[in-house]
Amino acid sequence: MINGFMIFISDPIGWAAQHYEWLMLEANAIICAITALRLLTFRRGKSPHNRLMGWLAWLLTVSAASVTIRVLTGEYFYTDWTEVLINLLLCVAVCRARGNVGHLLRGKHHAG
Repeated sequence: MINGFMIFISDPIGWAAQHYEWLMLEANAIICAITALRLLTFRRGKSPHNRLMGWLAWLLTVSAASVTIRVLTGEYFYTDWTEVLINLLLCVAVCRARGNVGHLLRGKHHAG
């Protein structure tokens, strides 16, 4: 472990190049976990329930969480940087909307 750390300290770019696929998988898993957790912690307050938005939120949550679970169990072998970028943008959008799928699809002004 110490030897690997020393290699990372002495040549971080070379280390990252050697571990590129692993880094992409881990980044994707973390990003998807954040997205799923933010969707799970959404509280609608006094807003009326919208069944379609509820189903879409459930689908997004299950899809994002499944990526994390599949990476952790070793079923997910490869991810591309574009997939990580798309998931990162979705994560940022979900976090900015505070987990409200209605804000994502209809905009903050119209969402209930």
